[in-house]
Amino acid sequence: MIFGGKKQVQVGPPWGMGPPVEMVATVPLQNMAQSLMIEARQHPGFGLARIFLADAIENRAERLMIDFSAQAIAFRYQIDSVWHNLGPLVPYPPPPKHKGPLPMGPPTREMGDMALWVLKKVANLKPEDRRSKQEGKFRTEYMGHKYHTTLVSQGTQTGERALVSFVPIIKGGGVRTLEELGMREKLREQLKGLIGPGTKGMVVLCAAPQDGLSSLWAGTLRSTDRLMRDFVSLQDQDQPEPDVENIEIIKLNLAEGETPDKRLPKILLRQPEVLLAPNVPNAETVDAYCKQANVDEPKLTIISTRGKDAVDGLLRVLAMGVDQELFVKTVTGVVYTRLIRKLCEVCREPIQPTPQLLQRLGIPQGRVTVLFREKPPPPPLPPGVPPPEPPKPKKGEPPPPPLICPACRGLGFKGRTALFEVLMIDDKIREALLNDPRPETIRQLARQAGNRTLQEEGILLMAMGGTSLTELQRVLKQ
Repeated sequence: MIFGGKKQVQVGPPWGMGPPVEMVATVPLQNMAQSLMIEARQHPGFGLARIFLADAIENRAERLMIDFSAQAIAFRYQIDSVWHNLGPLVPYPPPPKHKGPLPMGPPTREMGDMALWVLKKVANLKPEDRRSKQEGKFRTEYMGHKYHTTLVSQGTQTGERALVSFVPIIKGGGVRTLEELGMREKLREQLKGLIGPGTKGMVVLCAAPQDGLSSLWAGTLRSTDRLMRDFVSLQDQDQPEPDVENIEIIKLNLAEGETPDKRLPKILLRQPEVLLAPNVPNAETVDAYCKQANVDEPKLTIISTRGKDAVDGLLRVLAMGVDQELFVKTVTGVVYTRLIRKLCEVCREPIQPTPQLLQRLGIPQGRVTVLFREKPPPPPLPPGVPPPEPPKPKKGEPPPPPLICPACRGLGFKGRTALFEVLMIDDKIREALLNDPRPETIRQLARQAGNRTLQEEGILLMAMGGTSLTELQRVLKQ
């Protein structure tokens, strides 16, 4: 049953309405999970909740945000890390003597309330609590794909905000190689020199929050010789990284103070050859790992942290309060990644670059004859108004192109790839880290040593038609 205003129309039982989205409660007790699902399926908002989830997934949204005000609701989708004002259309009660499909329009506040009740119930939250911060999880299945789904709700000054996050459940954890992530062969060769057979020292992996650090971590480990050396990873049980075959994972309870440096003495009895610490939690762990890279039989150590670029990640480790001389002596390289949207190959538009633009980008004259940009989006339609139908082709003529690109749904971009920065640590950089650890000093020395910057990698991707100048500028400003 769908409600619109004070009228209602019977279109079938609540659990049979809407697209074929399956919501699955994931509480530990099976009886409780069954009870939650029975209550949710019997609620009149069940079909609406399915519509909300299906529309977000069909638009490739990583997150769906619903803002509730006194009289209305507003939807936003985060697609490829960028927020868009989008939202579903829902069936409305037909006018008298209506024939044909039900009229469609934007959801009302009442519809949003009913759908949120269902989502909260499936996530084992309190639907009646519209003020407290609540967080719960469930599983979503749609069109053959499964998602770990997280719901966070919080009361606001004007009403309530609900944030739904989707994480695809991929067989094998979805671990991809560095080549699949977008790392060029030359950079992969540099990285091999840091972590390949017989290497030692410490390598730092870093990225900004929600910008591909887990993918970089897993892809890097996949490129190592895990069959020839014993790898042990000590990581927080509440922040697990993707599983990579032939790597032993020791889970720690960081919330209870169980850090890698405290477990390391027992781990060393097994004589591992490579030590890993994703999201390294403290200076003591860094110091302990550095010491193991300088023993009689030195080990390779790999840690990860956050940072705005490779130099920033390096200096953040120093700022943790580590043994400065030991760390500078041990670190051999930093690998940084940042995600960037890829142009939709169906609707991207070629542009003729001017000599001034090529000069500004550092591209030699004649090297690139065409660049690409995203197709400008169509003008926004009023809320709830469906896009107009394209004109019908005249007899004997090919059909006109669609008003909105079916591949990217008018966004101009589809999917993301990664830019990488590999900073090789040489003696000049080590001296600067000890005596003049300023970011601009380290970056200048890195450029003099031939290390490519993130901007240069982005320009190369743009010259190959993979992204646009506006997207590269957006990413570099972050």
